[in-house]
Amino acid sequence: MQDHAGQLLAAIRETADAEKDAIRAETEQEIAEIGARTEAQIEQFRDEALARLEDQLRTESECIVGRAELEMRDRLIHEKNEALREVFELAGKQIAVMDDFETSKEVFKRLIREAIGGIDSEAVRLRISEKDLPLWESLKRDFPSSISVELCDGPKGTVIVETNDGSQSIDNSIETRLEMAREVMRRELAELLFDVEISGEEGT
Repeated sequence: MQDHAGQLLAAIRETADAEKDAIRAETEQEIAEIGARTEAQIEQFRDEALARLEDQLRTESECIVGRAELEMRDRLIHEKNEALREVFELAGKQIAVMDDFETSKEVFKRLIREAIGGIDSEAVRLRISEKDLPLWESLKRDFPSSISVELCDGPKGTVIVETNDGSQSIDNSIETRLEMAREVMRRELAELLFDVEISGEEGT
């Protein structure tokens, strides 16, 4: 009887040990699978975090480079505009104090002829500065006597030719020519800096 009971206990113990080993093996397998999945998720999270970090760094670096380029461009534009301003300011001063009568006379004559040449009529009137009246008196014989002259308070070098009916008018004054040259140079500067073509009618 005791032998039978001992055999039964041994069989139960053997079965329990086998089930325990099976459970342990299954548990270890599940743990391994969980560990593998966890590692894969961690790797995925790491890759996503690195990708986001790279995108952020790339965006920030592009912004930094863009700001630096804009600052350099703004500085260059400012320096070029200052240089243009100084050049034309000096030109204006030199014209204002031009004492050589013969030189002034030739410049004045050329301005008048260019303006008259742009008017499609022989009946024109000429507006000049009071300061340039001596110049006109010295060269009016070179122009048709039909030209009427009006004096104005403009600066030296003012030359405005228009038809008597006012349908056509050309301002060929020295200051106007300087301003036109300034705008041309500003457009050329903008085209050079921004690599685009600026319309001739567009201001800067």
